Amino acid sequence: MAGEEGAPRAWWERITRYLLQECGCSQSKVDPCLLWIPICEEKPSARVGGDECPWDGYVALHVDDFKGRATRGVVAWLDEKLNEKFKVRFRVVEIGED
Repeated sequence: MAGEEGAPRAWWERITRYLLQECGCSQSKVDPCLLWIPICEEKPSARVGGDECPWDGYVALHVDDFKGRATRGVVAWLDEKLNEKFKVRFRVVEIGED
């Protein structure tokens, strides 16, 4: 694939590789588009599933956009990491907001 046809796939591969290798995310074995955000020392943590849960949230990457769920601290950390590397920002949609 070249040009416009290959660009979305190349972006997905690049951001996925960054999240896995540099941010410590884990890829789902069931769906490769789903990445789990691990608890780590450098970001604020409010465990999603209680003390036994090793994850702070998740993102689902689909071509050139993604959705996910995490604590506000994790959202701020992830926004900073992605802006630092790719100069992109994302918008938080509150529950009940369109």
